[in-house]
Amino acid sequence: MRVLVSRGAGDKLAPETIVDILCNVQAVGVDRGKQFLYDEGMNKRTYEITLPYRKPIYPSDIVVVHNGTVGESFVGRIIAHTINITQNDGAISVDSNLTVERSDEV
Repeated sequence: MRVLVSRGAGDKLAPETIVDILCNVQAVGVDRGKQFLYDEGMNKRTYEITLPYRKPIYPSDIVVVHNGTVGESFVGRIIAHTINITQNDGAISVDSNLTVERSDEV
């Protein structure tokens, strides 16, 4: 499949057409184009989020983040995850520190 990537009206296309024999249906081609935009720095804004540890989280996991203070949600990709373990007065606290790369509005 030939994938033409466009960043927006009037913007230049990708420097060259992406040809990938593994892109055999439209959905896969769209994902391949999105990956190109990620690699080229399109819409890359990162957020640092700390939350209580609940389950394993891995880099490249896709998450939906809702910011209640401003009332917006977005889809993002985990690009870093660290676990912070602290002890205060005998109580142990385990937190996940996530770096999320924002992509699209929900």
